[in-house]
Amino acid sequence: MAKTLEQERAAYAWETLSKRGGASKAYVSAVSGAPALVMQNGLLQAVAYFWNKDEEDNRKVAEDIMAWLARRNLAKGGDLNTFLPSLMNADASTYMRAAEEALALLKWLKHFGRSLEKG
Repeated sequence: MAKTLEQERAAYAWETLSKRGGASKAYVSAVSGAPALVMQNGLLQAVAYFWNKDEEDNRKVAEDIMAWLARRNLAKGGDLNTFLPSLMNADASTYMRAAEEALALLKWLKHFGRSLEKG
């Protein structure tokens, strides 16, 4: 049976957080603020920001977004040096779809992160 895109996002978020044994308070805090950062500064800047933060949980937010967008074929996955140029060189339509997809994913990461919060 085919799944909706919303179901796929939910499954990805659940599996990602479950494999880690839940989400720390720092991760939940970072992922909760991520949508505003994407909307105010753009997807590229938001991912670079989370990637470059010293805290491991911030990098996980960037990794989760990058992996999902690569799975959806909206960007190339791997590391930041692969991901960012793939979106910088994308057409405007692809970039906008990637940003919208990241925002939709972040909702699930936030909700499940709160549900699976450790400590």
